[in-house]
Amino acid sequence: MTAVDPRRQLAVHNSTNRLNEDVIRYNEVAKQVAVDQSAAINDLYQVVVDHGVEKMLGEDGIHFTDEASVILGKAVAQAIRAAGASR
Repeated sequence: MTAVDPRRQLAVHNSTNRLNEDVIRYNEVAKQVAVDQSAAINDLYQVVVDHGVEKMLGEDGIHFTDEASVILGKAVAQAIRAAGASR
């Protein structure tokens, strides 16, 4: 899961669907499962943080902007290429 903006969620929906603390806990568990299964990890949460949560999230604080979708798509493509090269 990737970072969220609770302030924007409240402004658009008058409630919050996700909190960053929950996202972080979920990702920690997902990472442990991936490690246990020897699966590759593509940390899109960090991609969002590195590029700026404010810039990457749309007005609802959950969904990505078009620009963020391009950035995340490139990160996914790079991870797929790297996984293919290591086989």
